[in-house]
Amino acid sequence: MNNLVARNKVDALFDANSFVEIGALVKSRSTAFSLSCEDTLTDGVVCGYGTIGERLVYACIEDESVMGGAIGIMHAKKIVKTYEAAKKVGAPILMFISTTGARLEEGIENLEAYGQLYKIMSVAKGVIPQIVVVDGNAQGGASLLCGIADFVFMNDKKAKVFLSSVNTMDDKDLTPDKIQTAKVHATNSGLANFVGDEAYIAANIANLLSFLPSNFLDKGNWQECLDDLNRVDTDLNNFDFDNTEIKQILNSVADDNNYLEVSTDYGVCISTGFIRLNGTTIGVIANAEPGICLNGIKKANKFMDFLNDFSIPVLTVVNATNFESSESAEKQGVIGEFSKFIMKIVNTKVPKVNLLLNKAYGSAYVLMNSAHIGADIVLAWPNADISLMPTESAIKIMYATELAAGKIDQDTLNEKVASYAEQNAGVNAMAALGYIDEVVEPASTRKRLISAFEMLWSKGYDKK
Repeated sequence: MNNLVARNKVDALFDANSFVEIGALVKSRSTAFSLSCEDTLTDGVVCGYGTIGERLVYACIEDESVMGGAIGIMHAKKIVKTYEAAKKVGAPILMFISTTGARLEEGIENLEAYGQLYKIMSVAKGVIPQIVVVDGNAQGGASLLCGIADFVFMNDKKAKVFLSSVNTMDDKDLTPDKIQTAKVHATNSGLANFVGDEAYIAANIANLLSFLPSNFLDKGNWQECLDDLNRVDTDLNNFDFDNTEIKQILNSVADDNNYLEVSTDYGVCISTGFIRLNGTTIGVIANAEPGICLNGIKKANKFMDFLNDFSIPVLTVVNATNFESSESAEKQGVIGEFSKFIMKIVNTKVPKVNLLLNKAYGSAYVLMNSAHIGADIVLAWPNADISLMPTESAIKIMYATELAAGKIDQDTLNEKVASYAEQNAGVNAMAALGYIDEVVEPASTRKRLISAFEMLWSKGYDKK
């Protein structure tokens, strides 16, 4: 798609000969200033509908070959009309942003243009999936369109997204690459969910759409599953948590070993993404690291909102020991972000399955969709360690005086640790209290997850 106009981007993304353009003859209604000698055919945005992977999808693709894709009133009206059509039939919509910003020649009418764009995207939020692709500039008011979208793709070479330019900032040594690039928004701001070149963007839009429902009523987004529902993976029985990424577990249990991670480089302590289990889309929130960081829980909150909006079941995969402990996290609202996640998990109506893998301590464990706050089904691997804190640490706190006085030797300490673990920690203690529904062999995780989600398929149909 490099240096191609909007219709070439259509050809690269949509199924062959499926795209139908809307409003191809629309032009600017203003002839003020330099517009009197400009041919504004399409008014800088190609709009229409077609199929991607045989599914109906609408698109608005800004055409940088017409006035640099500058946004004018007719430009905005075309986008709004396309959004309204997509919303009416319940189809996802793509918006490719590559614009120099507001069309100055049209003056204050552009305030209406921007307002209508913000309004239609906000109204469509939670009704149809919205995907924004930035393959040029999204500056000033146009950058806010990225923030409203559900998913944002950025071209790693050409995309620049910024609300304020560097020359308006106090730090006069600040350079654009510190705030505008795809890398910044993938790792620091969290705005970009997917970053790559043109081929990567086209392939991953198609992959993402295959997981998403077309609208909020399209429950399950089911596809035929040709993978073995009873497939086992004996490698999981000896999973190395210290040296192997949690993503390998997710790939192992998913249909066709396909886990699509979202926002890979932001909030890396938590992995969010999609898998299919027996053809049904499942949203995943997994502890990639035992410590839960502030950016990770921000990412989980945004992802949970999307799952709620479109009734997508959630799988939490737990290996959690603590919260981020830092001055900056406290000042930046870590308490509020963790509290939001608890409320989202508690109040969601989607099926919720919790898989306990390894360590699960204290409040970090509780908020990760534990039975205590409303998981529908809790599965656990046999060696999962569930406790208020590491067992030995608990004993050392309880017997701190005796240990300091030398009244407890190592053998006695070991006995107390073992006794406490048997009564107050681990899989057996939690199962005895009814907080774990089933202890599963790691190799058989896939089929047990499929069984759990199939049982929960009709959740929400109880009207009482």
